[in-house]
Amino acid sequence: MPQSDGERPLTQYDIVIIGGGPSGSVTAYLTAKQGLRVCLIDKANFPRDKLCGGLLTKRTKTLFERIFERKWDENIITEKDEMVMFSKNKFPEGITQSAPLYLTMRYDFDACLLDMAREAGADIRTGMKVSAFDLANTELTLASGERLSYGCLVGADGVNSQVAKLLYGESFNRETIGFALELEVPREDMPEQGDIVEIDMSPCDWGYGWTFPKKHSFTVGVGGQHRKNPDMKANLSRYMAGKGLDMRAYKVKGHFLSRGDFRNPPGRGRVILVGDAAGLGDPLTGEGICNAMQSAEAAARALVESLRDGHPNSVLQNYQRDYNEVTKTLKYARVLCWLIYPRKIRRYLASFYTGSGRLQRGYLDILSGELEYSALFALFAGQALRALKSLPLRLVGIRRG
Repeated sequence: MPQSDGERPLTQYDIVIIGGGPSGSVTAYLTAKQGLRVCLIDKANFPRDKLCGGLLTKRTKTLFERIFERKWDENIITEKDEMVMFSKNKFPEGITQSAPLYLTMRYDFDACLLDMAREAGADIRTGMKVSAFDLANTELTLASGERLSYGCLVGADGVNSQVAKLLYGESFNRETIGFALELEVPREDMPEQGDIVEIDMSPCDWGYGWTFPKKHSFTVGVGGQHRKNPDMKANLSRYMAGKGLDMRAYKVKGHFLSRGDFRNPPGRGRVILVGDAAGLGDPLTGEGICNAMQSAEAAARALVESLRDGHPNSVLQNYQRDYNEVTKTLKYARVLCWLIYPRKIRRYLASFYTGSGRLQRGYLDILSGELEYSALFALFAGQALRALKSLPLRLVGIRRG
């Protein structure tokens, strides 16, 4: 393309990644290691705050060690082996488990991953915004005026994805999106809380509240489907009040959350989406880091294969194969949401929920990464069938002859 007078020179890359969270950093790390010219751009300066409970599962730990071929930094990770899940209506109450859970501050975790991407050879541009995309010419322009060209573009820019909006007209579906509020409480403000991971199903509809113990604080928050919780601030206030705390004494952060309404296909042409930009947040547990990293690993394989073969337009097709495996678990999770979250179902199947220790353990094992959704789904279906059979006949519309 001819360069006009005063136009900035064009810097060429094989891959440009928008977003420096886990999905962006993993994609950058794996592709840069293969010798590709990679540029990662994020509008924030790192380290930066990020609304997230910071729950990491055993599955995430295994994935991290496979991708980066090292142990993670235990200075930024707290390991816990007890969790309690309860609700005002006693579903399910007093269940603890010993499968390990890991907790981190995203301020530290994301910066760590980004540093490893930089060490692998990726060009990291933080504190920079993209002002314009030119998909037809595979170029973009930064707010500084610098122009970059790419073989493939990766949208790893989270739930408010600029890249997803470019492709689909909106970053997410407002009918299905989640929303969360969260804050950090110093440990001295909750001296009796202990170090147990807490999940409370009662603060909001189609969601839950959480208290996650960290090294120097407790991360406390509530989150659920946005349209079913028009006043999430009131939900958080009640949840905090139940702990003897005043929400107004702390800095509250809010953010939309993807809830399994994933994009399919996850991109177009030479552009692909990973992590929350693709809508890969878990709708049942709210955990998103594992799926973000898994989708990034799949994206990296597709990018390397497509670019090395000289066919960048095949990247979406190559990515779709592994992407379908990532989304398979989310399909199970979306069905299970209808069996766990609706209040009417909880009321009619109360004995089922409070009496099924195996089901309660199964949910906690999903949260800790010990169990796959397919196994929990089978367990739930069997327990639900037995519960329905035990209901009074009038509840299922059966009349004796």
